[in-house]
Amino acid sequence: MREFEWIEWLSSRTAGLDGVSLGIGDDAAVLDQGRFDLVALDTMVQGVHFRLDFSSPFDVGWKLLASNLSDIAAMGGRCGPYLLGMSLGKDADEAFIQGFVQGLEAAAKALVPGNLSVGPIGGDTTRSPGPTILSLTLLGQSPSKTSAPDSVSRASSGAVLRSGAKPGHKVGVIGHLGGAAAGLEVLLRDAPGQDGPWANLVKAHRRPHPWCEMGELLGELGLASAMLDVSDGLAQDLGHILKASAVGARLELGAVPLMPGVKECAEALGGDALAWACGGGDDYALALTAPPEAVAQIEALAAQKGAPVAWIGVCWEPSKGMVWINKAGQRVQPGAQGYEHTFGDKST
Repeated sequence: MREFEWIEWLSSRTAGLDGVSLGIGDDAAVLDQGRFDLVALDTMVQGVHFRLDFSSPFDVGWKLLASNLSDIAAMGGRCGPYLLGMSLGKDADEAFIQGFVQGLEAAAKALVPGNLSVGPIGGDTTRSPGPTILSLTLLGQSPSKTSAPDSVSRASSGAVLRSGAKPGHKVGVIGHLGGAAAGLEVLLRDAPGQDGPWANLVKAHRRPHPWCEMGELLGELGLASAMLDVSDGLAQDLGHILKASAVGARLELGAVPLMPGVKECAEALGGDALAWACGGGDDYALALTAPPEAVAQIEALAAQKGAPVAWIGVCWEPSKGMVWINKAGQRVQPGAQGYEHTFGDKST
């Protein structure tokens, strides 16, 4: 497929996106005034973020959009259109492109119910002499700040930031943890059970499920004081909230919500379930803080939407730091601390 054939093919699949006056076809897209004040970008590099022997092109498209959807959800926002950048390596043929786009479309349909504004409005496509590099920039719209109660601090735009947690606020997780890391371990070891007992874990790695509707509702109702998505590991990501909010936290390791099957998989493969949950990343759950008076409403909302919610600790004074406690009340380390890229080190 040649470049302009690809653009025409993609254009034929997207039309009438909410908030978009002009999409693909001109030098730039034209958006409706006053829309889309949130911007998120994620990049996936072949061999670093995905392997085509582990994931199909469909899986890659799904995961790229899902990671961006999760960022907008963590701001309490409504997801909108996106720009797509593709630098295609030698392995990326027409079948790869079509499967990739089908994954993007399926993720938008499955993960953002009732939202017709998630689709491409432009981007760029080139050839790469090296690996395939895929980049997606997703736009979103902040919730109204008028609905937030006095106990929840909000940005002027209404977005839920990492900096709103206060001593006494509860620390929670929406979603399950450890599934993506467990699924990757199954694939790396080529372990039996990929289509059997560990199928849900492999799926969690290939096609994560960000909680878009819950994030948007928590933002619109003003229930979360701080929020982020768990993409690099719970322990590391919670640290970002505590640092931005200038608070500490007492966290219960035994309350961390494991995805079903993670504990059994760890036992079978000799892994550490809690290390996968706290340091594995790519789960795209939502970590949040909330004032105690909002807890019951969050639980009712989660039950209504079928979203698992677990309360794993409480914020306290910054001088006490972040402390993990086991079931015996002893201080412990949760294992792996999370993923972080390094740059400029020639040895890596």
